[in-house]
Amino acid sequence: MKTKADRDYDVAKEMCDDKSGNDKDVCVKDAKTAHEKALGEAKVEKAAATGTSKDVAEARRDARKDTTDAAYKADKERCDAMTGDSKDKCVADVKAKYGR
Repeated sequence: MKTKADRDYDVAKEMCDDKSGNDKDVCVKDAKTAHEKALGEAKVEKAAATGTSKDVAEARRDARKDTTDAAYKADKERCDAMTGDSKDKCVADVKAKYGR
């Protein structure tokens, strides 16, 4: 599963190369978010197959944190295309959404 996630991430990044500026940055961050989610799912499945319920809970917690961090960065990057008050509001909304 990790190999597939890495391969999918590489393909997604290649697709982002056709874009430029903020659109490219957002595309790359979205690809990273999907990659982190896939890696998290792989970790949880591995823990479920080989570990205890405590290991599974820890893997889920780590996966959720990694995915949330990547999603936060992607959403924040979207705000960079804006200016002035709309950008400030966007950043504030993103921070509120993720509790930061």
